[in-house]
Amino acid sequence: MKNLIKACLTIFTRIRSRNVCLAIAACLLLPIAANAGQVAYDYVGEGYENSPNSPWSINGSFVLDEADVVPGTNLVSKIVSWEFSWTNGTDTYSTSSEVSNLAPDGVGEFYFIVDDQLAVDGVALENDAGPTRHPLFGFEFDGLVWNASTGEYSCCVQGQGSFSGPRTIEDTVARPRHFKTLDLSSIVNSDLADTPLGDFFARTGAISLGDIPFHLTNGGNGNAWAVEGLQVSPDGIISNPYAIFSISGLSIRGATKMYAVINSAFGICDVPVGSIGVTGVEFELIEGKNIRNWLEGPFCNTQTDAVYTADFDFLGSGDIPPGRARFDVYEFDLSGLPGPINEFTFENYGEFFILGAPFLIAVTFEIEATPGVVHSVHVGGPDACAAFGRPPGCDANFSLTANEFENGQVNGRWTDRFGNGTGFTAAIDCLAVEGNQAWVSGHVVTSNSDRYVIGQPVITTMIDNAASPDPDFISRSYRRDQSCHEKPDVALLEFPQGQVTVR
Repeated sequence: MKNLIKACLTIFTRIRSRNVCLAIAACLLLPIAANAGQVAYDYVGEGYENSPNSPWSINGSFVLDEADVVPGTNLVSKIVSWEFSWTNGTDTYSTSSEVSNLAPDGVGEFYFIVDDQLAVDGVALENDAGPTRHPLFGFEFDGLVWNASTGEYSCCVQGQGSFSGPRTIEDTVARPRHFKTLDLSSIVNSDLADTPLGDFFARTGAISLGDIPFHLTNGGNGNAWAVEGLQVSPDGIISNPYAIFSISGLSIRGATKMYAVINSAFGICDVPVGSIGVTGVEFELIEGKNIRNWLEGPFCNTQTDAVYTADFDFLGSGDIPPGRARFDVYEFDLSGLPGPINEFTFENYGEFFILGAPFLIAVTFEIEATPGVVHSVHVGGPDACAAFGRPPGCDANFSLTANEFENGQVNGRWTDRFGNGTGFTAAIDCLAVEGNQAWVSGHVVTSNSDRYVIGQPVITTMIDNAASPDPDFISRSYRRDQSCHEKPDVALLEFPQGQVTVR
């Protein structure tokens, strides 16, 4: 940015003044779709100051049928739907009744109770976040204290808050939007604060442009930095060599859109000057379409694709009088991605600098918040003892829950306990369904059995015969490095005392 400012000082046309519009911080809303005759209990909380990566906030709602709200009774089993999200302005996590279950009613330590005025009197519960314990949220001390995870096997941030309600729900409303900002710290190379616009960028952290949250990256000195290819030598010679900047190892799933704050130094309309992309897709940057000069003047001042423009008062510098500068937000469609985002790239074609030199300030991905469940499998019972003519419980128990979502993600947990007191638990990462049969595979995450080692791949299958008089079937837990999609033909065991559900 320092280089493009220096370069722009050499060629200038007077610009008009206009006030800056920068919204600091974003407001996260969590409306929940519901039917008439339902009520919602809303929760709002703040994190403790000593929580990692503070400040955190959480909000969300539980929805119940109005007729089921009876004072003094445990209403956990009456909750129709719920959705919660927590954020620190940079990272946002969410979960809902579409992708997770609450702790069951009847377990003594879990409850949701209202008083005679139908206000929340006490809450103590958590969701089933699976073996990775993420995304996890929970309440204790009658709902005054909340806790939530910030990553796989990561628990927890904590804080205090309160419930309000009941709130009558009359209309179906839109789901909240969820975002993930990209950390550009590994590729930034130009100090934004060391410019005539430094008053606006001598800070880092969360900002909002329009309704999109972004993160200004700290380049190492406490100021916000950008990514640029333009170079200016000490004697004022301008060059714009070819450059490509990339970030790998991302593993971002469920991204539907990418938002980027992009402008150029100089620029002639209709000239391709660079590209921006992620794994599986690349977008060309063309002056006058999805990139333009940051400073109003003699270069390309038009664009067709910006979804938001931040206009700044330019305070003037050297021979340049006060005027107007702008930073544009562009939206890039990622709905056709073949898989997760593993890499991000930003490319400068290296055109003659007058034609345009792109620079990048911030990137944010919009994430599919609560993908619908495509397939689900639930298994529970005293293992397959009947298949061997033995009484129930002879081989302890077998339980399994797995879900496949619209975005292709699979999660779940599978526990097999043996009659000798040993057993294992596996994290499920593969689910295949064909009719009333399902195949599940994953890796052992806990074990006290010599036969099942942590990290070992395992696979099993099951059949749901609810639509026939035949019993359900399960198979043994096989130690095989085999994908569930191979659908191996293995021995099936009758499971009359247990239950298999395949959807």
